[in-house]
Amino acid sequence: MEVSLYMNETLKVKNSKIITKKKNKMEKILYKTELLLLNKIKKRKNILELSNPKLIRDIKSVISTDTFINTNKVDVNNSEKTVKQKEEKVVPYVDQESKSLKTKNKKKNKNYIQFEDPEEKVTTKKSSILINFDDSDSTKSLKKGSTNKKSKIRSSNNANINIQEIDKSLESPQEIIVTGPMGIKEVAQKINKSEIELIKFLFLKGIAVTINEIIDVSMIKMIAENFQIEVLSELKDTKQRLTNLESSEPLEDNFLDKRAPIVAVLGHVDHGKTSVLDNIRGVKTAKEEAGGITQGLNAYNVIIKHKEKDEKIVFLDTPGHAAFTQMRSRGALIMDIAILVVAADDSIQPQTIEAIEYIKSTKVPLIVAINKIDKDTSNPEKIKEELSKYDIIPEEWGGDTIFVSISALKNINIDSLVDSIFLVAELQNLQASSKAQGSGIIIEAQLDKNKGPAVTILVQNGTFKRGDIIGTEDIVGKIKIISNEANNFLESAGPSQIINLWGFTDLPEVGKLIRVYKTDKEAKNQIKTSLNKNIISTHLNVSDYSLQKNIKVLNLIIKSNNKGSLEAILQMIKEIPQQKVAVKVLSAAPGEITETDILFASTTEAIVMGFDTTLAPGAKSTASRLNIQIYESQVIYDLIDKLEKEMCKLLAPEFIKEEIGLAKVKNIFSLTKGQVAGCYIESGKLLHNSVIQIIRKNNVIYEGNLDSLKRVKEDIKEISAGNECGVLIKDFQDWQQDDIIKDFKLTLKEPSLSS
Repeated sequence: MEVSLYMNETLKVKNSKIITKKKNKMEKILYKTELLLLNKIKKRKNILELSNPKLIRDIKSVISTDTFINTNKVDVNNSEKTVKQKEEKVVPYVDQESKSLKTKNKKKNKNYIQFEDPEEKVTTKKSSILINFDDSDSTKSLKKGSTNKKSKIRSSNNANINIQEIDKSLESPQEIIVTGPMGIKEVAQKINKSEIELIKFLFLKGIAVTINEIIDVSMIKMIAENFQIEVLSELKDTKQRLTNLESSEPLEDNFLDKRAPIVAVLGHVDHGKTSVLDNIRGVKTAKEEAGGITQGLNAYNVIIKHKEKDEKIVFLDTPGHAAFTQMRSRGALIMDIAILVVAADDSIQPQTIEAIEYIKSTKVPLIVAINKIDKDTSNPEKIKEELSKYDIIPEEWGGDTIFVSISALKNINIDSLVDSIFLVAELQNLQASSKAQGSGIIIEAQLDKNKGPAVTILVQNGTFKRGDIIGTEDIVGKIKIISNEANNFLESAGPSQIINLWGFTDLPEVGKLIRVYKTDKEAKNQIKTSLNKNIISTHLNVSDYSLQKNIKVLNLIIKSNNKGSLEAILQMIKEIPQQKVAVKVLSAAPGEITETDILFASTTEAIVMGFDTTLAPGAKSTASRLNIQIYESQVIYDLIDKLEKEMCKLLAPEFIKEEIGLAKVKNIFSLTKGQVAGCYIESGKLLHNSVIQIIRKNNVIYEGNLDSLKRVKEDIKEISAGNECGVLIKDFQDWQQDDIIKDFKLTLKEPSLSS
């Protein structure tokens, strides 16, 4: 009997210990889970309630804001399977205004456990949550419960999912990419803040902007720093993103095929980049370009005979002028091989140095083409020495860079340059899959008045087919037409092809990724919606000049052939000195100049500028009727020159003052017309109607025009040194002996926008 009692007591103790251990373990899990969820809820609570009331109603069905209470008592006399909760307190939800709400469902649910964190009692804001730990039991309850219970559980599950999604979306990024001026809306979207927050922040800094305005890079950096966000350039961040495009499906090695190399030709203006490409392609585009300069990022598919096979190379001809920095940057980001063209009769120039920096940052193989060796003044060795200062060492000097001395004009060593390209390409082992969904980079975007928005893309991986759903980071479309650079229509296009696509409803941003999606829904889930991308309402220099008073403003409307050109124009406008006259770009968009643009210009007193574009029907007659100025040009620098002249017209005239004579007052005479000063000309001469200063005791007491100049009684136009004369000034009668008269000649100064 004693043994039996002893064994019963031992079993009770063991059961009690096991139950206590399990209870403690469960409480630890619950406590950790509570803290984790509470932290997330507290951080996002206010934002969620302001941004999505419907979601909060769903969340409130699962989450209440009072204390977690767990008063579970365990009957130690029962086994592990019959552990029972004897006490469970249902806590009413208390809203932000501390009004108690009735609990809709007061029935106990064994699938949900409530527990209390003792530390939370000291806080002013308390939180509670119901947590489901038993999936199998909850499934049973779904089957047994009513329709109302099912819907409640479904909504709570959806709410939990939405919490995670919104929690991620509301987080501010640690860094953003900024390549140029951006709209307030776009900046707000990039940093996950509201436009009102940004406008308020700038207003407190003394900068007044509207929701539709664009702000410059310096202002974007100022905003980002305020929110502890780092601002990166496109070049620093994008190379890896562009060269390692995500495929929609995992690629196997046996699906990879050899692809053509993408070769970017970089260098300073007039060093012969386009001429080198023309020689390789067997055409003459350099002479046909407007102004004799490249003004866009041109891409060419070139078929070349190499080792008795037809091999393809994709060439990118980048503009060398300073205005086209972003175009050169895009070319550098997508290239596999870089050719740096340097003129043998010149030296290293600013755009050469810029190109070297691009090449080094992207870490692509480099071939240096020293051009114009046919000239008498050429000095290839000097170029090699200058490049060695930038760690570009020729192979013959012990370095690892291929140097080829060429003449595009005389066709010297062009074959050697092509052989070098194929050699480097073979070493890189460039591959892509034609079976994957298409992905590439947008080289250019323009508005075709007959077919709508058109984009030129370089296919980097996969295949684009007619009818495919395509998308960038902010626009979704469906391919209607595909054509190549020869304007031949295609059904599909694979890796390393330059193609034109039609199918977007709006113009996407150049330099961005484009890819094919399986469905329209998938595409829309991936993109980040961005509004008002097409038309840019901007005050480019608002940060510099918004606080200045009495500054004159020139309103401007710009239309261009494509978005790339628009970038270059806006960049050049930003570089114009605007301390005296500021340019306010009211609208800047690709496309032809329309009657709407003219009417807008009329109401805002703006001028209209068109770069390499056309006038829509009715626009010219409307402009003539409303007396609106339209400036058109195919050369970007001519357009900027015209803009600067229009700005100068708003300047007040400035004169150069040159002293031409000096006279001394000897006597004063009174006439009916007023007081006349009898003067002796000590040096130079006095001129009728010239500007004079009257000086007394080294102080200028009057400055104005010389109204009358007489010798005896005769009116004269001028009088030279050594003679006497009478001087009459209508606005000055207070003459005294020994007053000094200085005469000045005013020459109209050439207007200048610089201070």
